[in-house]
Amino acid sequence: MHGKPAPRSSILIPPTGLVARRSSDLLAINHPGLRRCLRYLWENHHKPIGVDDLARVAAMSRSAMHKAFVEQLGRTPGSELHHLRIENAKHLLSQARLKLEEIAESCGYQNANSFWFAFRQSTGLTPKQYQKQFCAW
Repeated sequence: MHGKPAPRSSILIPPTGLVARRSSDLLAINHPGLRRCLRYLWENHHKPIGVDDLARVAAMSRSAMHKAFVEQLGRTPGSELHHLRIENAKHLLSQARLKLEEIAESCGYQNANSFWFAFRQSTGLTPKQYQKQFCAW
């Protein structure tokens, strides 16, 4: 740039995130009950969700639904819910100027404290550290 030669070594810039298309995610799942569960989780992860809710949506027993999650996705329904909430939190932390309490509520956590601990356990960073590292604004 500015007429100077390119640097000899590469400059690596870490991505701020990846946005997966949910339609393509659902197409990869052949199990109809699991597809319904995943759609429900994606649309409602910010709300209190229990195993009974997921079993009802899937029209399956709790044990059959749990087994389908583990066999098809390699994780439990609770792990998937946790993953969705943390990914949503990462997006909000890097894109929006919201208070920690607002982000916690938007992601389905009962309070900012439980969100802070879940986020740190999952990412190894506090929400503030994550924001400083990946903030787009």
